[in-house]
Amino acid sequence: MIPQAEAALKRSLELGPSYAAYANLGLLYSQERRYPESAAMTEKALSMNDKNYQVWENLAIAYERLNQGEKAAVARDRELALVEANSMSNPKDGELQSFLGLLYAQKHMPDEADRHLQTALALRGDDRVILENVAEAYEDLGRRRQALQYIEKALDKGYPVEDIRTNPAFASMLGDPNFRPKQK
Repeated sequence: MIPQAEAALKRSLELGPSYAAYANLGLLYSQERRYPESAAMTEKALSMNDKNYQVWENLAIAYERLNQGEKAAVARDRELALVEANSMSNPKDGELQSFLGLLYAQKHMPDEADRHLQTALALRGDDRVILENVAEAYEDLGRRRQALQYIEKALDKGYPVEDIRTNPAFASMLGDPNFRPKQK
């Protein structure tokens, strides 16, 4: 399926450059761990429209995997600003709140992170994506016990264990003897 999607996106770009095609091709390359290509396509998308925080996240991930820390930090700062703006417009969006909490955790701002994580949990504490974001945030903050608690809840709600295994943020957690995901 991925080769067909890549071919369709490339064909779309042959017909004419578009933000959506570049952004989607960048995401596809990221999912395939083709980070140089992901960064290149995502940069092109952002040159056409720099208002989508998810595309900035994709660029930050590509830069992080390419060990381009300064570029990743700039992308994360832009991402954070856009998520904050979206959060102000949509304060009852639990997923946005959890993502904002995660970004603050990555910036080592525990008070801000906690505030948004608790808001997210109060809004939609049974959502598997929110639970995963909360777990990742607590892992980033060095709170392993809480991270394990929330990742287990995410798994119980159907979050794919394979997604956890492929997320570099959880690499050290996977070796923790207290991490025992249930196999489905």
